[in-house]
Amino acid sequence: MKFEDSTAALAVNSAHGQYIGQKFAEYYQSALIENNFPKEKLDILLAGPDNEEYQDVWVDLFPITLKDQKGVEYIFDYFQGDGDIWELAKKEYDLIEWEEM
Repeated sequence: MKFEDSTAALAVNSAHGQYIGQKFAEYYQSALIENNFPKEKLDILLAGPDNEEYQDVWVDLFPITLKDQKGVEYIFDYFQGDGDIWELAKKEYDLIEWEEM
C-alpha cells in the first residue's frame, strides 16, 4: 500500500476516465490476488471497458478492503465528487461520518 501512517493517499487519479477501474486492477493486482479477490472479476477489470461485464464489476467494486503484508487493513473507495480512488487506513475510514449520496 502507499503509506504506513493514518493518512489518505490518492490511489488512482480520475484522469484515467473510464479506464480507472482497469488502472486500479493493474496497480493493485498483487494485493487483490493476495486478498482473494475473485480471479474472474480481476480478469474482467484488467480487460478494461471493452469487456461487456466491466461496468458491472467496476460499479460494485468499491469500497474494498485490502490487507497489506503486515495485516494492516486499507479501504479503497471511489468518490463520485472528484472521481478519484482514494486509499485510507481502515481505522481512519471507520471514523468518517458518511453522508448518503
